[in-house]
Parts: sequence; structure tokens; C-alpha cells
Amino acid sequence: MLYLFNESVMEIDGLGAMPVEVARRIAATGLDEVLGMVADAVRRDSKLAQSPAKARRVIQMLLIKAPQMNAALILPSHEGQPGEARLSSIGLDAIHDLHGLQASQPLTLDLVRRLVWTAPASAEMR
Repeated sequence: MLYLFNESVMEIDGLGAMPVEVARRIAATGLDEVLGMVADAVRRDSKLAQSPAKARRVIQMLLIKAPQMNAALILPSHEGQPGEARLSSIGLDAIHDLHGLQASQPLTLDLVRRLVWTAPASAEMR
């Protein structure tokens, strides 16, 4: 399965086992709180989306809360600008196209916003 997290498309097969107690706590936590935790993680590490190991842990948390989604744009507030937290289920063709594009050049947030987040989404939360 491919998952778009901010400006990176990742293959998430084999996410690894999350400790059962951690998964239970995440499942019992509200979506807004989980999105806040992810935004805090991005605030602490602005390159989190480019770190497969770190990003996979975050994606795993998001999949526990919204398993039908395959894309997340989560940006913390910065220098007076409001944060942004959006989840979506984007089409397989679109995510495969992004993955192929990423293989030839790094994706940017501006490009991903233009191609994914300003286009009509098939199913979007937030």
C-alpha cells in the first residue's frame, strides 16, 4: 500500500508491529488529539516525512484512527501561520503517479498541495 504523508509517498507494507498497549491507547484517543501529536512530531522534526522509519510510525498511528485514508497533510503552526491537518483517500492512479514522479525528483509541499489538496478529493476528512 502507498501512503502520501506531506511531501513523501511511502510504501507501508511491513510497518512492523506496534506494541498492543500503544495501539490500544491510540485507538482510545480522539482523532484531533492524534493529529495534534503528529503535528508536534513534525514541529520537532521538519524532515520527518523524508525519514521512512519515523514516518512509518506516524502513518501507523494515522491508520489506526482512519484506516480508509491513504494521504495526510499535517503541518504544525509556524510563525503565526495556522497549522493544517487533512486526511484523504486519493485514487490509486494519482498516488501511483506521485510515487513514480518521486522516483525521478523529490516532491515538494507546493507541488503536492497543487496536485492533491486543491483537487477534488474522493473522500476527505478535516
